[in-house]
Amino acid sequence: MKIALFDSNSLKFAGDMKRHWEQKGHNVTYEYGYNPELANRSDVVFIDVCDYNAVVATTGGHIGDDWIIPDGHKLVIRAIDIEVWAGHHRAVDWNKVSDVIFIAKHIEEVARQDVDFEAHGVQVHHIPCGVDLEKFTLRRDPVNTKKVAVVAEIWYAKGINMVLEIASMLSPEYEVNVLGRWAVEPWYRDWIEYFVAEHKLNITFEEYADDMNEWLEDKSHAMTCSIKEAFSYAIGEGMAKGIKPVIFDFKGSRDIWPKEHIFSNTIQALMRISKIDQSYEPEKYRNYIAENYSLTSMMEKIDKVCGT
Repeated sequence: MKIALFDSNSLKFAGDMKRHWEQKGHNVTYEYGYNPELANRSDVVFIDVCDYNAVVATTGGHIGDDWIIPDGHKLVIRAIDIEVWAGHHRAVDWNKVSDVIFIAKHIEEVARQDVDFEAHGVQVHHIPCGVDLEKFTLRRDPVNTKKVAVVAEIWYAKGINMVLEIASMLSPEYEVNVLGRWAVEPWYRDWIEYFVAEHKLNITFEEYADDMNEWLEDKSHAMTCSIKEAFSYAIGEGMAKGIKPVIFDFKGSRDIWPKEHIFSNTIQALMRISKIDQSYEPEKYRNYIAENYSLTSMMEKIDKVCGT
C-alpha cells in the first residue's frame, strides 16, 4: 500500500508511525508540506497535526483549487493539541476528510464546538498516544535519587515559573534537571537565569539528550508543570522507565493519568516528591503505560482506521 504522510512537526510524533508502516511492508513517503501529486498517487493520505497542511489538502488554501484532494480519496487527519486551540480545524473542508483522530477527549470537545463531524460524513476516533516500551528499560537501581526530571520546551505553557517555584521550595539535596530547548524571549531567559543564580537553586538546563532512556536512568521523579497538554510524553516515557510521575492538573489530566499523581498547587507537588520513599513502585508505573498507552495498541487502532 502507498501511504503519503505529511507532518509539519518533522515526525516528532509520527516517526514511530512511519517506521511501523515500513516494517509492515508499506511504501511510505513523508513530506513536511502537503504535496498534491504525492497525495493523488497514494492509497492513503495521513496528515499528522490538523494545521495548514489539512487546510491546503481540503480547500487549496492560498495556493489554488488544483491542490485539493479528489473526492473519495482516503484522507485521515490526526489532531494533536495546539493546532486545535489555534483554530485551524475551522478552516478545513471536512467534506473531503474520511477520518479524524483525536488523541485526547478534551481536545475533541474543543473542536466539536465548531465542527459537526458526523454531518460532514467524517468518522471520529479517539486514539491516545503510544509509548514505545522497547526504547525504555526499568532503572537499574530503582531508588530515590532525589533528581527530578522535567522534559519540556522552556516556555510559558509548560509552566517554567512553577518549576522554579518548586525548585526553590525543595530541600537542597533535591536536584531539578530540565531538558528542552529555550522557546522564550531573551529577557525572559535572562530573568530565569538571574532567578536561579540569585536564589542558588539546584537546577540544571540541557537542550538535548542523545539517549532519553539513559538520560532518565538516574532520575527518580518525572514532573510536568504544563498548563496545556493532550497527553505528555514526558510523563509517559518517565513512567515507562519506572519513574514516579508528578503531574500538574492540566485540563484533561485526570482522564489520562492516575489521580494520585496529580497536584494542583506547589505544596501538593512537594508532598508527592518528598514522600517518594514511602511510595515508589517502578513496575506499577511501567505497567500502567503497557496497559493503557503502548505504541503497539496505538498502531493497531490507527491501522484499523487507515486500512493498513
